[in-house]
Amino acid sequence: MTSATQPSKVRLGTWNTQWAVPGSARGGRVSASLADPGCDVLCVTEGSAGLVPGEGHVIDAGTDWGYSLPREGRRKVVLWSRSPWTEVDSLGSEALPGGRFVKGVTKTASGPLAVVGVCIPWDGAHVGTGRKDRRRWQDHQRWLEAFAGLPYRSAARRTVVLGDFNQRIPRARTPQRIHQALLRAFEGLEIGTAGDLPGARGRAIDHIAHTQDLKRTGPIGIWPERNDRNEPMSDHFGVWADFSLSDRQDSLLRRPGRVSRPGRVKQPVVKPRRPSSPGGGSPGDPSRLFTASLRAAHRCVSVGIHAVFLPHAPCQPGASPPPGELAGLGAHPGSTTGC
Repeated sequence: MTSATQPSKVRLGTWNTQWAVPGSARGGRVSASLADPGCDVLCVTEGSAGLVPGEGHVIDAGTDWGYSLPREGRRKVVLWSRSPWTEVDSLGSEALPGGRFVKGVTKTASGPLAVVGVCIPWDGAHVGTGRKDRRRWQDHQRWLEAFAGLPYRSAARRTVVLGDFNQRIPRARTPQRIHQALLRAFEGLEIGTAGDLPGARGRAIDHIAHTQDLKRTGPIGIWPERNDRNEPMSDHFGVWADFSLSDRQDSLLRRPGRVSRPGRVKQPVVKPRRPSSPGGGSPGDPSRLFTASLRAAHRCVSVGIHAVFLPHAPCQPGASPPPGELAGLGAHPGSTTGC
């Protein structure tokens, strides 16, 4: 392939910024970090438009997620692009819990891209805070079931779904039925941020999923929870990466008669980071061993073996669930916000 015909890349990133306030010390650090990789499209969850680069175009998911807004401008989901947005939708479905979904189409170097920004409810949403009318995992499962009915997992156009998924992949203490709901909701999409990520503390809950006409073309970059001076950034680490057109796009997305088997859950495809040494994959190289371990983890899901999950904490600043709940969930110590 000549340089003139090589596909152009698009850089995508997502980060839950833990309600960083624009203009504050932490907000300034977060804003500078978001701008640093030069992303073409950003999804900021639990943040505001004041954190993203000034030159660009912003859409958001609105304010109707059932909690009061202690500070003007807060949004569960903000999408930013270098190019204008068209076909904007901040509803998705009447069945989706509000304020956690926004979709738009933007131009990129790889062509038009449909982008869906999400903030899937954490397990305690509206249980002990907010409306207090939900059971554990109820809003999370309801969101996933509603999203599964939307067309994005089988989209014929180039599509990315990114944001705060509030689950680690493979699962980490999430109930089996909830993790299976996540896999069903994203069946047909590839989740390139699953598994262990070099340079990150554990597995991500901020994810980038995409249709299989896209492929990741480099390592995953990390926005850390604390910077190199040990100053706080967020209670999440964020992720960014480059993507380009896949050589397989036509055969995978437009193959006649390609039908999924009823009742079968397709596991999101996990692409571990390839070793940088030349020569590639000997049978014992780390990428092959890592892939084998992930396949084993996915088999655990299918036979009901308990593995691993995540939550962080309540959506209201300063509020926290009963200590017994956090102890049973493995929440991040000191976390004061939830999704």
